[in-house]
Parts: sequence; structure tokens; C-alpha cells
Amino acid sequence: MTNRIEVYTFIAQELFDKLGELMCEDLSFIQVENITELADKKNIIVDDVSYKNTNPMGKVVYISEEVKIGEVSLTPDAMYTENSFILNELENYFGVLQTPKNRTFPQFTKVKQYKILSRFSVGYYCDLANLKAHENGFDIEKLSTSLQGVLNGIVLKRQCAPVEMEMLFSDEELLINMNVSSIFVDDELINEIYRFVSNDFSYLCLRINRKQGKMDLRFSLQKKKSYIARFDYEVGASRIISNSETVANASEKIVDHTNYHDPIVKKVTLKELKRIIDFLSKREVTNDEFLDHLEAYPDKQILKVLADDDIDFIKKSALNKERTESLKEAIRLTVVNSFEEQSREEFNENFFNKVDRQTLKDLVKAENWPIDNDALKEEIKSKILNEKGPETYNEYINSVQGYVEENYNVPKEDFETVKEDVEGSLAEEVLEKSGKSVEQFIRESEYFAMKEKVARMSHLFEQMQAKLEQAKQSPNNAAPVSEGDGESPLGSMGEQRAMQDLEDKVKQLSKELEIKNDSIEVMSQKVDAANLSAAEDKQELSLAQQKLKEEILKVEDLEKELSKFNGGASGGAGSGEDLETKLKDANIEIKMYKQRLKFAQSQIQTLEKAKKAAASGGVNNKKIAHLEKLMDKQNKIKSKMETEISSLKKDNHKINQENKILSNKIKDLERKLNNKNKSAA
Repeated sequence: MTNRIEVYTFIAQELFDKLGELMCEDLSFIQVENITELADKKNIIVDDVSYKNTNPMGKVVYISEEVKIGEVSLTPDAMYTENSFILNELENYFGVLQTPKNRTFPQFTKVKQYKILSRFSVGYYCDLANLKAHENGFDIEKLSTSLQGVLNGIVLKRQCAPVEMEMLFSDEELLINMNVSSIFVDDELINEIYRFVSNDFSYLCLRINRKQGKMDLRFSLQKKKSYIARFDYEVGASRIISNSETVANASEKIVDHTNYHDPIVKKVTLKELKRIIDFLSKREVTNDEFLDHLEAYPDKQILKVLADDDIDFIKKSALNKERTESLKEAIRLTVVNSFEEQSREEFNENFFNKVDRQTLKDLVKAENWPIDNDALKEEIKSKILNEKGPETYNEYINSVQGYVEENYNVPKEDFETVKEDVEGSLAEEVLEKSGKSVEQFIRESEYFAMKEKVARMSHLFEQMQAKLEQAKQSPNNAAPVSEGDGESPLGSMGEQRAMQDLEDKVKQLSKELEIKNDSIEVMSQKVDAANLSAAEDKQELSLAQQKLKEEILKVEDLEKELSKFNGGASGGAGSGEDLETKLKDANIEIKMYKQRLKFAQSQIQTLEKAKKAAASGGVNNKKIAHLEKLMDKQNKIKSKMETEISSLKKDNHKINQENKILSNKIKDLERKLNNKNKSAA
């Protein structure tokens, strides 16, 4: 029974013999006389680029003068050059697990390695790579454009870092290796790589593992191009043999494809949600333009994995400044609660274990942060977590911040950046364990906020009680003082009054503490209460609508009365007093109506708040839509009323003017009448 991997070939005999000579013993090459004999074979090497394998699990290598893009394809010269990295790649492709021990890379005599940690350093490392290539006599005009384009696509556009890059130099060839993890590989990225790594490069290997989010990219540049080799294939996908084949060939297997990882499903973390919300909070986001602003977020890979619930939450937070702060407060309160529930040593351990080295690259003085994070953790434990230790999370954070600033010269803004990142990681850990949504996470943080208030109240209560006990004991323990010593009776009365006031404050504080404790229980019932109040809100909206209709009818009656006043104003001076009386009555009616309108507006505002509370409490969409429809009707009625009252104000002003004219005419007639009476006398 053999353990060798069988590879069927349809190529020139000379090339077949060369394969047998160069490749490792784990591969067994079998030459067929007719290309049709390759049908349904699993491992194939063929010299016809038009050939298509009918076996869905098959692996095909094309060795021809014509290279097939997007497949494993190479020219015959690539085999005759006996390049070790090409032979290794062929063996890996067919499933050989181990490279022959006697195979090395003798042609490469120099190695240079780089690790690109930040998108801001792409240009810097490209310059270093170009300089090193130039020093070894390679054409950097071809290399520069390709290297810059590939790294821009990986690091800048997809914000994927770190990228480990290795340069191997021989007298005639430069080989570049790039290892990338946690990257989203799509057709756009693959096309970009093919566009930048052009035909000027002899060798190109693009090995992708979509499930694990990994990509290995290799390409070489020769001083004088002598061959072409292209390896483009995926690992960990569509390479799984069936159960029947596994059983049948169990004793012959060399490559075990059954031990593969589950697909990696990237989930947007609390930290990333917070970054997106902070980004949108700096922009003028409206409901209609929300998606345009969201698409402007620089990390496009995060946008691709946003779930509908995430987008809905981001939208609500971006359109409401209070909700923008609610996530930050929820994260802070969750960390504070963890600090209180854990021992100081355990929390300190978790805190420094969550310090992400990737975060440090964006600091103002990244080099100041201690390299050995474990050593810093132990320093904090011995210097800050003393016998008593910090009592609150704020005391702990302030102590750590002061320590790293004094001993390592870490700026305060840098520490804040690290702290916010760690807090997000700690809160994310709590959220994952609970299995709850972000909305539920924020609602539960209100409970933590209440607990925090009660804790402060309890601390204050204990202090007050201690002062009271001390005040009670001090008169008894003090030595008696005679009146001759100068003690005033008023001093004793003042102490008694102060002690009584202190007792009253303690009693009041005790009652407030009981109320706060009761409030914590009430908080857990708010969601159910919001659902129950939805029906009441609907009924109140209906009543308010009815009242508004009644007010409109009253306005119409008032308008009719005013029109009568306008008609009667032309009746002459004799009607002046009557007109003035009616005008006063009309002004009174208008003032009363204004008061009713204010009352109606306050009702609308109250109902709007109730509708929002019902929506956040989990009322179904139909009920919310119905409430919004009713509110729209009310707003239209209110708008109509405001228009009509504005018209009434204009009419009222006109009547006032006419009344003044009539009053002046009456006074003029009375003056003339008095003059005539005097002349007649």
C-alpha cells in the first residue's frame, strides 16, 4: 500500500522526466497518452490551457508557453530554472505537508524583513524597500509602483495591519513575501493585486484562506526576465473530500482536509460602534442623508459586516445627541460595576490584559508606553494596590494615570486613548457573556447608574452616622466645665441644636436611601410599563384631538363675532361705545383661546414624549406608526389654529385702529358742539 500522492500528467516527455527529477518523493507522476484519460482525475498537470477538469475537487496545473491568469499556470522555463520556491509551491498545492529537508534557497544570500503596523507608515516602508532594491541593482521604477499600489490596497483602503513583509535577494532575482491576517478578500482586492503586479514580475503567488481571513502574497522581480509562474488558489475552501472518499482512502491519506476551522464571522464590537457614532456626531447628519454620511466612514470593511440592528442603532444615536452619549456612559458604568464585583488584583489583571498593542500606534508618544505590559501590571499591583487599595474605579484610574505619567512620561491624552480602548474591550466581554443586544446593554446600564447613586448615598449616610455618633459621645467624654471657667449656656444649647440638626439629616438621608433602593426595583419594571402605557397613550391622543376640534369650533365662532364687529364699525359715531365694549370682549376671548392653545400644545409635547417612551420600550411597529399618524393629524390641526389666530390678531389690530378713528371723531364732534353752545350763550 503506497502513501504517495498520484499526479496525472499530459505534457512533453522531457518535462515529465524533469518533474520526476526535481519534485519530492511524496508525489507520484503518471503520464497518460491521451488527454481524455485525465477525466475525473483529482491531481493533473497538462500543457493545454483550454483544458477543463470535470472533477469539482480536482487540482490542475497548466505548464505551457501561454499562461492562464487566475489559475496555477507556469511556463516550462519556470521548471528548468529549478527555483526552490516554485517547487515548494507546486508541492504545497498538491497537498505535500513537508518540504524535503535537503531543499534550501541557495540562490538567496540576503534577507530584509519589515513589519508595517500602521497605515501612516506605508510610504516610509516602501521607500526603505525601494532603497534596498536599488542598492542590490534592481529596477525600482517597476517595483515602486507595484509595491505602493499593493500596500495601499491592503493597509490604506482596507485598513489591515500588521503586514509582515520579507525581501530575499539573489544576484539575479528579488523575492517579496507578504503575510496578511484578518483581511476581507474580495474580487476587487484580487483585481487590484493583478493590476499592480504586472507582467514585469516573473513569479506571482496569491494564496487565500477566506475562512480564516488570511492571505499570502509572493512576487519576484528578475533583472532579466526568464520565466513566468502564476499561482492563484484558495486553501480551506472547496478542498474537503467526501465522507465516502475519506473512509475508502483512510490508510492512503497524506493530506487531512477534515480538520478545518469554522468560517470566521466578524462581528462589530462596542468599540467599533462607538468609533462610528463618534465619527457621525462630528457631522451634520439628517434622516434623509444618514446612509451617505455612514458610507463616508473610512473603514469600509467594518461597514460591510454591519448588521441591520447595528445600522439602526447607529442611526438613532447619530440623530439624537443624548443617545450618542448613552453608549459611552453604558460602557463606563459596566466597567465600574466590574471593578466593584471583582477583587482589585483580578480587575488589574484584566485591565492590562486588554491593552491592545495595535492601539498604541496611534498615540502621540507611542514610544513612551512601557514595552513590557506584564511588568507594568506588576508595578501597578505592588505600588498602587496596597493593603487598602483604591475604593472606586475613578481612584484606580487616576492612580494608574498618575503613575505612568510620572514614571514613563506618558501624556494624559495618550493614557485616555488606551483607557477608552480597554474599557470598550472589558464592556464587550460582558456583553458577549450576556448574549444581549446593544439596546438591552444600554438599558441595563441605567440599573448600574442607579446602583452607583445608591452607593454614593450609602457612603454619605455612613459618614453622617459616624459624625452623629461622635457628636453624641463628645459631651459625655468631655470634662465638666463650671460657669466660672467662662462657658456660656448658649454654647451648650448650640451644640444640642447642631446635634439635633445632624440627627434630622441622617433620618432624611435614610429615607432617601430607601427611596433609591426602591427605584432600582422600579427600573426593572419600566419596559413592561412602557408596553402597557401604549394603549393609554393612544386614548390620550384621541382625547387631545377631540379637544383641538372643539377649540377650532370656538375659533370659528369668535371669527364670526369679529366679522360682525367689522360690519358694525361703519355705523357712525353713535356705535363707538358699543364697538369698544365688543372689542374688549373679543380681546378677552382671544386671550382665553391663547391659554387653551398653550394647554393643547403642552399636551402634544407630553404625548410626543410618551410616544418616544413607548417606542423605546419595545412597542411593535404598527402601534408606533398609528401613534405617529395621529400626531401628524394633531400637528396639522395645531398649524391651522395658529394660522387662524394670526388672522384674528390682524383683524383685532384693524378694529383697534377703527376704534381709535371713531373715538377721535366723537371727541371732535363734542368739541364743536361745546363751541356752538358757548357762542349761542
